[in-house]
Amino acid sequence: MQKTLKHEDIKQTLAEADELLWKIEPKFIESIAEEEKRIDLEQQARSLKQLKMEALDKIEKEGIQESGTYSEGMHKAMEDIEKAMKALASYL
Repeated sequence: MQKTLKHEDIKQTLAEADELLWKIEPKFIESIAEEEKRIDLEQQARSLKQLKMEALDKIEKEGIQESGTYSEGMHKAMEDIEKAMKALASYL
């Protein structure tokens, strides 16, 4: 069964994504000695940024719902963001 997404949950997840992206600043990426890991980290960060933008677009299209549930697409977007955040956090 799918959990109900509330606007506060989405805002919190997006804020956590922003914080993680802020931690992975260019200087940190450059400090990674192995080129393959550095490239992978850059790709993961780009992916998270893209997923975040897609989620924000869905929120804009669906509108803010203080009660009720978001569409299946929004649920999938939030799951994808959470997966990307876990992958990125493994580098820290």
